[in-house]
Amino acid sequence: MAHGQKGEVVVETAAAETAAVALGSRVLAAAGQGDMVWGHLAVRDPEGRGVWMKAPGWGLEEAGPDRVVLVGWDGRSLAGPDGVHKEYPIHTELMRARPDVNVTVHTHAPAVNAFAALNRPLLPVSHDAVLFAEHGLPRYTATAGLVSTPALGRALVEALGPARACLMPQHGLAAVGRDLAHAVLTALFLERACR
Repeated sequence: MAHGQKGEVVVETAAAETAAVALGSRVLAAAGQGDMVWGHLAVRDPEGRGVWMKAPGWGLEEAGPDRVVLVGWDGRSLAGPDGVHKEYPIHTELMRARPDVNVTVHTHAPAVNAFAALNRPLLPVSHDAVLFAEHGLPRYTATAGLVSTPALGRALVEALGPARACLMPQHGLAAVGRDLAHAVLTALFLERACR
């Protein structure tokens, strides 16, 4: 059992979700999308309580099941380590709005950041880029800073629309998927396409 905010909520840690967050985070890091302690991945809680995401203060490569926190829809830590990423609204708002999405990714992939600065559309000239042809590759322009409020998270939802990923100029990318492999590969393909 794990305790939420000073005993308010008691929930059992979901082993599959914490393992998925840890694995996906380490894969992103191994592919070069780590950025010190920034960047995060979240998995929808199967019981509907919120999202499981990497705890703040750790790099993607340092993620382990013991470094995953259940974040409630309101941003409170419900289980796992204390503390929640300031950018939890990226994940809670995307999953709240998109029932087809079970995993969300936010990284600061270097090639994505460089491509976003060009302010050009991503053309489907490579196998990697074709993934983004159906819905395009939208740009989130509500802020170049942290997506740290539900309102900014909802603006990201609006920018993303039905797409698989979104450029966040000066800030990285947001990618979504129906499962861990789908979301992580979307982020990896986007970085390769931008490169």
